[in-house]
Amino acid sequence: MASSSGLLRVSMSYKGFLLVLLSAAVMSSAEAGFYSQMRRLLQTADPVEQVLEFARNAAQVSIENAESLLETLRSGDMAASRQAYLKLRPEYEQIEHLYEVFGDTDADIDARPDAFTYGEAIDPNQLTTPGAIFKGSHRIEVLLYRDENVTAAIPFAELLIEDYKTLLTKLENAEDYTEEIIFAGLIEVAYEVAKKKFSSEEETWSDQSVLIFDNNLKGIIEMVKPFQSDLETTDTAVAQELQANLDAATAALAPFIESSADGNTYTPYSTVPMEARKAIQEEFYNVALSLEAAAEALNYARAAEAEAEAESEAGADEDTCTPTITLAEYNSSTPYVQNGIDYFRALLPYQQNFSAEFTKLVEAGDLDAVKAAYGATRPLWEQIEVLAVSYPFIDEDLDAREYVYPKGELSEMWKGFHRLERLIFRDGTLDNETLQYAKGVEESLVELDTLYSDELYSANFAGVLSFEGMMNLANEVASKKVSSEEETSSDLSMMIFYNNWKGILSQALPFCPLAEAECAELVAAVKEAGECIGITTDSIEKATAADVTAASVEGVTEAEYPLYSEASMADRKCVVEKGYAVRDAVVKMANALNLVSDCSPFYSDNFVTYPMGEAKVVASSTEEAAASTEEAAATTSAGLKSMGNAVVVAASLAGFALLV
Repeated sequence: MASSSGLLRVSMSYKGFLLVLLSAAVMSSAEAGFYSQMRRLLQTADPVEQVLEFARNAAQVSIENAESLLETLRSGDMAASRQAYLKLRPEYEQIEHLYEVFGDTDADIDARPDAFTYGEAIDPNQLTTPGAIFKGSHRIEVLLYRDENVTAAIPFAELLIEDYKTLLTKLENAEDYTEEIIFAGLIEVAYEVAKKKFSSEEETWSDQSVLIFDNNLKGIIEMVKPFQSDLETTDTAVAQELQANLDAATAALAPFIESSADGNTYTPYSTVPMEARKAIQEEFYNVALSLEAAAEALNYARAAEAEAEAESEAGADEDTCTPTITLAEYNSSTPYVQNGIDYFRALLPYQQNFSAEFTKLVEAGDLDAVKAAYGATRPLWEQIEVLAVSYPFIDEDLDAREYVYPKGELSEMWKGFHRLERLIFRDGTLDNETLQYAKGVEESLVELDTLYSDELYSANFAGVLSFEGMMNLANEVASKKVSSEEETSSDLSMMIFYNNWKGILSQALPFCPLAEAECAELVAAVKEAGECIGITTDSIEKATAADVTAASVEGVTEAEYPLYSEASMADRKCVVEKGYAVRDAVVKMANALNLVSDCSPFYSDNFVTYPMGEAKVVASSTEEAAASTEEAAATTSAGLKSMGNAVVVAASLAGFALLV
């Protein structure tokens, strides 16, 4: 991944000299002892080795803390288990910057549901398959804070201990790590805090995102230390700027951290004021920029092509799939597709009017009026975005969040609703920049209107694509948007969920005559999901072009959606559980209509339903193997069954080996 020059540069300066020392032909025992000490000193002096030694120590502490967590979970004490969970978190957050080498182990330890195809859903066959399912720290967080289920967390803590041991093994081979890899990871994590983690998606249920920010920063500080001397020699100004920005980020976090002999206590992130969040965010952007400058000064910066290669290798699929079934064809000329498009076309003029009014208010400079008008611009688009797969460039211009760009908020490419949200609700800014972004939204909506009428573009609308959009969005609501990353500054995420579900149903309803039972199941699931939000001014199942009137539009744009910050844990859990029910119903309907390729993860034979897919098992090859897995399987099965009343393991795991 890194260039050959990067592999040689610093390591040769120390390790090459070390080889010379070790090549002496004959040494006395005293001399051998001396050279042994020299070797250790030289190894310690190697910046990469110093970083790895720091990481190894952190991994070892993580193993010990995970073992303590497991012991506490087995006691059944919820309060103590939550404290043990929080004690577990810091060390990995200090070293996750080396994720590129960690590979699937990073996912097994620290990934959130949206990193996995099926979100929180579990395939029992893949409990020990690296990088396959949602487990690790955040699964335990969900179980302790949202579900309040200590017993269900036990098997995941057992798995987590083994994953930390795997991590420690991966830290032993120094040849896997280079200065380029280290700096790339430091830069990426600094940007990630600023552009993504600050939304609260990191510790959604424990409300401990400040803990994450603090320890990400501590990791950066510790991993930079071995390079500081060289940096000061190479470029004093860059070294001073980096240190100043690290100090400023530390200071921005300090008011929300209380230190004691027992460790740090962190302010719940939900109570951190908007101004403070902005300051933390800005300081992490500054740290990222300073790290980039340091990498450039030390000649450790990756070339763009090397960075792309690393990302490609990290995300490459080893297996390819050739579809074996012929899908049903429903193009835009069929009523099944066209009626869905007609619903969105009926909404679009209202959307354009709301956006035009919003722009006028921005120009007038009335911040309170602008905030109110912003809320009216969002619901209809969140229905229309269901077909984003058919107009991805418009979706990006209108609705992308900053984390899709490498430099986040610093990217000139980022615009649309969420740029406006940030300027208005976080910054309170109504200047020419805000006005230009508002006008840009209007221009994108005009372009969308044109596409709906463009016969040449009609090939981009089809039944397969419609259901792909429905399945993906339904999955995203339950596994990702529920963290509040959608409307972080405006606090309007609950509005987003409701209208995403309504938009999904609008595109499915025209297909109902072809799959009546599955459609009825989906309608019921969407109605139940809508009840999680609790608005009374709209009927969520009224989602056809004939249903669109000024009154119906007002029912969703003027509804009193609950603020996400005021939603109870039960309300948010409802969004997750009912959201997955919507997803599963959409997938079932799509398969009934023969609109899912057998290469798709949503194909019926591949799909894993929430909360647990069918436990497909194979017999062990020997009685001894069966006996060895019986106890572990039974324990895992018991723990997983306890995750909720709806969880049922479809087949007994005792006496069988999990298919891995």
